[in-house]
Amino acid sequence: MITASDLRGHWRRDWIKTPDRFDDTTRVHWLQGDGIYADIRVPLHRPQMDDATCLADLPSPVLADLMQAEGFAGDITVVDGVCTWARHINLHGLPAPVDAGAMWFQDDGALIEDGVHTTYRERWHGVATPPLNALSVEVDGLRIITVWNAHVFLVASGPLRHAADPHLIDVLRAGTDDPATRAAGFAAQYTLGTWQDGVGMATLSTNPFAEGTPALRHASNGLIWTRTGFDGTRTDIPLPAPLQELSA
Repeated sequence: MITASDLRGHWRRDWIKTPDRFDDTTRVHWLQGDGIYADIRVPLHRPQMDDATCLADLPSPVLADLMQAEGFAGDITVVDGVCTWARHINLHGLPAPVDAGAMWFQDDGALIEDGVHTTYRERWHGVATPPLNALSVEVDGLRIITVWNAHVFLVASGPLRHAADPHLIDVLRAGTDDPATRAAGFAAQYTLGTWQDGVGMATLSTNPFAEGTPALRHASNGLIWTRTGFDGTRTDIPLPAPLQELSA
């Protein structure tokens, strides 16, 4: 039977099946440290962004398309092969349903997740990588959860008080939003990357303008994350050691 230690590592999703859809193109990465995880899900196809240099340059309907991405992070518990993901932060606010899946391995080593409270099946495969570290801090009103090793990293961040707004995408599509609403909708950010010559370079992000830029680096007392803001401003945010446990 699967335990929490079996899930530690870097997982990529092959596909998801639900009663009404099948998706094998969304880029999904789940990085699992010792009890703490982060997950990013970005559609393969994105809207044209032409000559824009930051999210603030984009029209509302394009921002609505970019909000099809998902991300969440927190901690897990595994009981009798059922994994429950506590979402301490979420790209689209804190969800009401419990996120739980019955986990099992196929003969070929693929990890299968069957929804417990909703009907779905996801197939995951492990990416060979050394054990992952995990760090959770609160900085300037943000919860920042980082899972990383010497090869890969995922930084997940979200406001400590970020109420879910299920109508935001519709508001953006209708063009009835305002600048403050647009910026608030992208206050959370999830960025995946790899280390290149000692610098953590972003390869996939819910803010596409972060991709291809330095996003993480080591400091004497922890890590430093470089956040790409809605207006393109890049801000260094220290993520100090020691590692902190998530509270429920």
